[in-house]
Amino acid sequence: MKKILLSFVFFATLSCSEVVDKPENLIDEDTMAELVAELAINDQLAILNQQGDMEISSKYILNKYKVKGKDVIESHSYYLTKPDKMSKIYDKAQDIILNKDPKIKAKLEAKIKKDSEGNTPPDENIPFQVK
Repeated sequence: MKKILLSFVFFATLSCSEVVDKPENLIDEDTMAELVAELAINDQLAILNQQGDMEISSKYILNKYKVKGKDVIESHSYYLTKPDKMSKIYDKAQDIILNKDPKIKAKLEAKIKKDSEGNTPPDENIPFQVK
């Protein structure tokens, strides 16, 4: 009876865990951070310029880094199963975005400081906190 119960628990555990194998063309963490940053900027530009062709600009970014969309999706899925690595990738991407325009970084830091001093709730339009 114990063997049956242990077997059931073992198979139940295996069936509940979703394992993502390391992709054959895994994009390294630094390149992934650069891609995330560029694609985030591209996404925001698409909101500002709704007549623009997001597909063309996305293809340009992929060609710039010599990667395929499939590789980005598989790498992203893989890194999502590694929270520490994904967090580092997002932190690097955030730094890349903020370093592209120091004025924005200073403005965000001032806004966060003002909000924290005035005990006002954080602005929901700011998707992240500046370190």
